[in-house]
Amino acid sequence: MKFLAFAWWTGIQDRMPSVFDPSEQYQTHLEAIDPRLTPGVRTLARDVNMHDGELTRLAVSPIDRSATLRVRTWGEATPATIEIRDQGVAAFELLTNGRDGLPGPGGMGDIRYYEVDIVNDGFTHRILCSTGVELHVAFRDVEVLTVDDAA
Repeated sequence: MKFLAFAWWTGIQDRMPSVFDPSEQYQTHLEAIDPRLTPGVRTLARDVNMHDGELTRLAVSPIDRSATLRVRTWGEATPATIEIRDQGVAAFELLTNGRDGLPGPGGMGDIRYYEVDIVNDGFTHRILCSTGVELHVAFRDVEVLTVDDAA
């Protein structure tokens, strides 16, 4: 993660008052890059709330250069399931620190934070899970859909 890193997240869990909060820095960065975002990337960055969501499916297709992430979100009013369909995937990386996961559900854990950024001639989104797993996807564009939870 570039802004909302795991070290910061674990620091605030310990109620460390001296830990710098990067949220405002990330929002300023997002505003600066906004004119360069495609409508799909802007939707992912501004309108999707994955905080405390659960990654229930991840599929990567090297042939189609695509990645699909299915996330059960908890939204403002009611739970919903969304699919994030990355197109033109150039890189996919899954990282773990292997030591310092936070208490919570199994699997990838809860999604704590996510970032959208510009890289090279495309975009990236980074997802930080409570287990310490980070997921990075570099892509050209994205589509975000609400889907039937049973699908």
